[in-house]
Amino acid sequence: MSNRKLFLSHPMTGKNRQEILQLRSEMLEWAYENIGPDLELIDSYLDLGDVGPLIYISKSIELLDQADIVLVHPDWIFSRGCKVEVDAALMYRIKHVIFM
Repeated sequence: MSNRKLFLSHPMTGKNRQEILQLRSEMLEWAYENIGPDLELIDSYLDLGDVGPLIYISKSIELLDQADIVLVHPDWIFSRGCKVEVDAALMYRIKHVIFM
């Protein structure tokens, strides 16, 4: 059986690299415990340099297309990027959108 591909949707604005990586680690641990160990993380943490937020969200949506499961952080509602990711996942019928 192949691994299911996991996409993490969480706020990043106002967080430094360390905080983002810590949050992703906590979400991944939660996913392994609550969804299952057969998950492959899609690396959606990107450092594209000094580009606008729409460049980041476009790359995020491109990666989202690979997902079998989208795990959504509780603070998603406060993030424009997360709202776009969640809307895209639901509109394009990614079967498993899980809210922590």
